Amino acid sequence: MRRESIARPSVLMGWRSGATAVGNAMFISVLNQAVSSGTHFLLGLYLVRALTPAEFGLYGIGFAICLFYAGIGNALFLTQMVVNTPDKLQADRLHYAANILMAVMLFGGFTIVCAWLVFLGGELGLPWRGDYAGYGIAVVAASVTYLLKDFFIRHAFTARKEAWALVVSCVVAATLAGLLLFDHYSGRIITAERALWIYAMSQLAGAILGFTLARLPMRSVAWSHVHTDFREAWLGGRWATGVNLAYWLRTQAPIYLTAWYIGPIGVGYVIAAKVLISPVYIMANPIYQVMMPRIVELRNRDRRKMLRISGITTAGLVGFAILYSTALLGAVDIIAPVVLGPQYGQIAPLAAAWSLVLILELARDGAGILFQALKRFRDLMLANAVSAGVAILSAALLLQLVGVPGAVLGVAVGELVLIVLLWRMIRCERS
Repeated sequence: MRRESIARPSVLMGWRSGATAVGNAMFISVLNQAVSSGTHFLLGLYLVRALTPAEFGLYGIGFAICLFYAGIGNALFLTQMVVNTPDKLQADRLHYAANILMAVMLFGGFTIVCAWLVFLGGELGLPWRGDYAGYGIAVVAASVTYLLKDFFIRHAFTARKEAWALVVSCVVAATLAGLLLFDHYSGRIITAERALWIYAMSQLAGAILGFTLARLPMRSVAWSHVHTDFREAWLGGRWATGVNLAYWLRTQAPIYLTAWYIGPIGVGYVIAAKVLISPVYIMANPIYQVMMPRIVELRNRDRRKMLRISGITTAGLVGFAILYSTALLGAVDIIAPVVLGPQYGQIAPLAAAWSLVLILELARDGAGILFQALKRFRDLMLANAVSAGVAILSAALLLQLVGVPGAVLGVAVGELVLIVLLWRMIRCERS
């Protein structure tokens, strides 16, 4: 009895300590995401007013390419770093992170060389290059710097140094704001290309600070170790890359189908409507960032608890998204002209379509994170490939039937198919 009475306070203190650590990490993560996503949200609000719908559409296309590139880098390197780090000895984890950083830098350098060759070829007579060379280079710069900065954000959460991620995000926000204010007061005309260059410079500033804070042992990096760690990452990364490709095709279908049928002006309206639901993503992303490393650590200890935590988190986020969407759609005719500007007054159908996509995406995210934690990237890729095909076909058909909102509704159909596939597989995992 005495031994039990001594053990219980010890267990209780350990539980409280763990809960406090998670709570602190969650608080910092929410602040970080509030700064990071808030920066993107405010940048979008500024650009939707400063740019014409056509220029805003070009910026949206460029930013979608940036997210696609960063998604490939995340799949190949950053996600693999998160799920493989718990398997490393504590003394080897910084060296492992340094090796992954070197792989990311090589990937970015290869991208820059390829882009330079493409646009140099344009000087020699490629007819499609035209006036878009500067725009293309700006897209490449934004893509590479975004991925590099994202490495230090993911490393901070993996190393349980969440405060580093917050500082990096603050520097990105301050740099972006400073550059935009400089352009505004110097009288420069903002364009989609200029906006992408400003975005790239702010991401680079965050990456430089992240490198300074992380103090990774880059001098000890050996090519043989980089090769070994990349081969390990490739085992899951090749399937995760397929997941990202399918995700990009599914979620960006309304942008590129609208661009094909209507042009950049239609894309501008699609992206402007999506801005209205961005606050929910600001809240959801930090929760998943904090939970992901902890769910991974439960993989080998308590899979039932891992499944239970993921299910509760997903249900809570979906419930919040339903409440937010209901409030938004009840006042969208008042909110849209104030937030987006008078040229986006009749945007209620697009806002309703994006609200449906939001709810379904959050229901899908919980299952997707579980499959990443379980390293079941192949299953995740196959399910995403099926849903991407459904989404593209649905978006093309609905675009013809009901106009631009139909392209967004096609994404909702793809998300619904993916939810059914993933949660059926999770039921098998639970049993």
